[in-house]
Amino acid sequence: MLKITSKKLIVTLACVLLTVFVGVGATLAYLFAQTPPLENTFTPVFLTCETQGSVKTGASVKNTGDVDGYIRVAVVCSWVSETDNSVHASKAVEGTDYTATWNTTSWKKGADGFYYYLSPVKAGETTDVLVSGFTRIAQPPQGYTLTVQINATAIQASPVEAVTSAWGITVLENGNISV
Repeated sequence: MLKITSKKLIVTLACVLLTVFVGVGATLAYLFAQTPPLENTFTPVFLTCETQGSVKTGASVKNTGDVDGYIRVAVVCSWVSETDNSVHASKAVEGTDYTATWNTTSWKKGADGFYYYLSPVKAGETTDVLVSGFTRIAQPPQGYTLTVQINATAIQASPVEAVTSAWGITVLENGNISV
């Protein structure tokens, strides 16, 4: 029968721990001495857009970023006070309060109310005109005027999953979107 004393146990544990620490230390020293530093080659992209023109002269959107992107806009029509810029409680309604001349060839209105430009827009380029005119056909509430705001947003065109997951739309094989 093997008899282990506490002194032998302590010496054995000390030897095991010393072997582990020396092995780990030597491995780390080797890795730090032998592994060359890696250079970060990641280049962040920049994507913004801005509305060009006006609803009277023809409103379009320019990709002011450095990558291709998809563009969508929210068009907000409201009655705004001529004195304090407050918004009237009743919403301006197309066909009742105003008419608009929309480009339905390269833009489509989605079920979510946004207008989507159907193809990706290259960096520095501009979409076709979305709307080329608004005409008020109803009298505004007293002291108010019809105001049209075009709020544009852009999202990178690549990878395709960026736009499909963020906007919930489909990208076709040719790169155009389906709304």
